[in-house]
Amino acid sequence: MLRKLPAGFDQFANEKVQDRIAAIFTEWSSQLLVSPQQTTVLGKAMAIEFLGSSLRASQAKTVNDASPFKVWRVTYPQEPALKSEAFLAELQSSLASIRDSRPLRIGRHRRGFPS
Repeated sequence: MLRKLPAGFDQFANEKVQDRIAAIFTEWSSQLLVSPQQTTVLGKAMAIEFLGSSLRASQAKTVNDASPFKVWRVTYPQEPALKSEAFLAELQSSLASIRDSRPLRIGRHRRGFPS
């Protein structure tokens, strides 16, 4: 009987927020399967006053150059300075190297337990 209650009906009001976020991720996941560079759904969900950090590395230092692996320590800007349009443009640029659309599954969790 409790399973039929809508999210947020009880004292866990944050479940409504979690459900909205899960819906955005589900829709974005579907969109990414069609085209990895599509960020329309994410853009619609962003607040007008959104600020995000750059996705471009500000520093990359080689830590280990031994074969068979090369390891870098990469630092990204910490200050959120990009408005939504610039952030989405950088995200699209970052995703441009993805050629195929492998299935993307974004899990939905409640109170730490997978559903």
